[in-house]
Amino acid sequence: MNFDLHGIHIRHEYEYEETSYKVEYGREKTRREKVYRTHAGFWHMGIEDKDLTGFSVLKSATSFFGQFYWRRSGHEGKRINLSVKLIREWRETEQELEFSAKQKGGISFLHVCQKDDGQIIGEAYLNAMEVNQLDIALGKVISLMGASKSAMQESRDNSGCEKTVHEVLAEMSRRY
Repeated sequence: MNFDLHGIHIRHEYEYEETSYKVEYGREKTRREKVYRTHAGFWHMGIEDKDLTGFSVLKSATSFFGQFYWRRSGHEGKRINLSVKLIREWRETEQELEFSAKQKGGISFLHVCQKDDGQIIGEAYLNAMEVNQLDIALGKVISLMGASKSAMQESRDNSGCEKTVHEVLAEMSRRY
């Protein structure tokens, strides 16, 4: 499964992994299992399948924008208060992925911006339909992720998020 939009790509793929084992009388058997890999890329910044926290931050940002876009669509000029950052260290470079709501001509857009050491690498302004497409793709990939206990533990240990999903959601609920 592939999704590409303005430099943002999401992939969910599998490959077969073979495992050999012995059964009675020393006979050897081979078992083939599908190994799934999930990747979300924003220009030069990637989020891998073991990072459930990263995927949930992205999903909550797109869902939040979509809900408030439609809730406020009848109110011309009403702002959506959204600013979420995902910060990572990668090869001695600080990478930052920012989701923020912007307005141009009274229409709200989701501004997605990726920076390396403060320098903008890529950015896109997504309209409501594109945000909805991204939200659907993220939801589908999250549901397909085979999150084992070890993957969930690694997600908890390796999250480079500035805020946890619970902190972001608590802050959003206090505002509205």
